[in-house]
Amino acid sequence: MIKLLGSNSIKHVAKSTLLKIPNGNSYSYSRLFLSPSTTGSSSVHRPKDAVASLRDWFKPPSTALLDRIFTILSSQEQAAWDDASSRHAADLALSQLNIHLSDEFVLRVLSYGRRSSKHVLSCLKFFDWAGRQPGFHHTRATFHAILKTLSKAKLTPLMLELLRDL
Repeated sequence: MIKLLGSNSIKHVAKSTLLKIPNGNSYSYSRLFLSPSTTGSSSVHRPKDAVASLRDWFKPPSTALLDRIFTILSSQEQAAWDDASSRHAADLALSQLNIHLSDEFVLRVLSYGRRSSKHVLSCLKFFDWAGRQPGFHHTRATFHAILKTLSKAKLTPLMLELLRDL
């Protein structure tokens, strides 16, 4: 137990550990160590600083890239998505972001977009764009995520169209 009373201060250190399991796989995980500090070095923080540091530790990752993706896609909503030039412009803008597409990233984008009803069609556009990228194939999880997004927005006709296109 660490006491944060009086003039005691604490030092925090983040360490990453590689965990090997018997079947040969390995996983990396991070731990946050809090230990009492007796030195007066600059790496020592007061209790208030430790709380701020912990708050930063658990802060969600930056959403700047996600915001940029939805800015690109929502700017194309004025023009019809079926319009080839509009679709090409969005494809080009998304490609210039040099996104490394993965199952997890697509799920993160769809989850982020699902938070706002104004981004539902942008989610569908991103799903469509991702599926047309070389080397990426939608999985059961990404299909489930887009269907969940469309369902939440009560866009049953789009859900049925998507299912027909499978």
